[in-house]
Amino acid sequence: MNILDEIDTFVVVMLENRSFDHVLGYLSQPEYGGRTDVDGLPDPNAFQCENFHDNQVYKPFLAKDGRIDHDLPHERDTIHAQLDFQNGKATMGGFVKSYVARTQSVVTQPPPMGYLTPDSVPMSDFLAREFMICDRWFSPLPAGTQPNRAMAVCGTSLIENNVARPPIPNKDRLWDWLEARGVDWRLYDCGLSFNAMFDLPKMLSSNLRNFKRFSKDFADNSKMLPPVILIEPEYADSPVNAIEPNDNHPPIPMAAGEAFLREIYVALTKNPKRWKRTLLIITYDEHGGFYDHVNPDAVAGQPEDDNPAFRTYGLRVPAFVISPWVAKSSASHTIFDHTSIIKTILTKFCRSDTGEIPYMGKRVAAAMHLGSVLSEPAPRSAPQIPKSAINKLAARKAEEFKGRFNTAGDGTPGVPRISAFQEGLIAADKQLAAKVRA
Repeated sequence: MNILDEIDTFVVVMLENRSFDHVLGYLSQPEYGGRTDVDGLPDPNAFQCENFHDNQVYKPFLAKDGRIDHDLPHERDTIHAQLDFQNGKATMGGFVKSYVARTQSVVTQPPPMGYLTPDSVPMSDFLAREFMICDRWFSPLPAGTQPNRAMAVCGTSLIENNVARPPIPNKDRLWDWLEARGVDWRLYDCGLSFNAMFDLPKMLSSNLRNFKRFSKDFADNSKMLPPVILIEPEYADSPVNAIEPNDNHPPIPMAAGEAFLREIYVALTKNPKRWKRTLLIITYDEHGGFYDHVNPDAVAGQPEDDNPAFRTYGLRVPAFVISPWVAKSSASHTIFDHTSIIKTILTKFCRSDTGEIPYMGKRVAAAMHLGSVLSEPAPRSAPQIPKSAINKLAARKAEEFKGRFNTAGDGTPGVPRISAFQEGLIAADKQLAAKVRA
């Protein structure tokens, strides 16, 4: 049986700027279950995890989720420094150097080396223990937000670094191919959609809805639901926040993002009829400057790409495959990246009569789709979120509201400097307002 045929609804959530080891590396630690099926953090005291700066040795340390004084560097040049190439091989030893060079902050426990535990990420922990995680899911490029999100939408990127003004240069987007094949799609956003930076007119169409409507829409069996659903968080970098940012982008904590994931999961599982034919994919656009011990070149190799500058993956990011058709507490070691989402959706909905899918670049053509991880002989009932996890979520959310505006970048209250990404969002917001007025 091709279990992909059992899936009617694909839901995709992409959060911001966290590495696999930072969020899920604890899973292989003895005190948190010691899962041998997950390539999580080795012994934090192991030599392979060491970073060096100014004759000091820095190792991964157990961190508590909270507001960080500085955003971490995560652009193309700083990521190259983090990979720390020695004799042509990435050693993963430059995260602290990169952080200090950017922030001028020298501390005994640099934020890039911190890793979280279930107390900090109770919803992610629940999903990891009840469904599937992918410990070989890489961001497509060793670059920042915009190039990696372009890969997730277009299958390729025309830029290597973020641009300050929309639109982001791009090619045919996934939704263009869906519409060409008569496949409905919808985007639910919590605030200003990032995808407006790719395609502003489309974000003014009926395809866009506020996330507040998602639970009701999914619960209503009397109405057809688009088979492809994209859900966007409230971005911390957005110039205007309608709600508490919940995209997990540093320097904000992860509490609101964890609550956001719970809200999505509850909405999906409240409708058993639709739940049993649903696949939820949760991942992060890129690693955000946080340490990860896996060298992408050594593990994943150099993928073909239409742009010769992009012959390497970025770092590992957290990735969850949530469905009644995946095994409980399982881990996939298949190499995936964001183009695997495109490959999966095209494979399901956009095959030609001869079985071919639309060409969206070399990365999509070579990517593995997610059909192989759907292995259960029958759909599982949706597990309930334990009360202990709900209590942890409530406690973390309450903590997050404290010091929300301590975002000046130097640990003192104030207004953060406007980044290039924020400038782009401001420009998109102005264009959107102008279109509405017209």
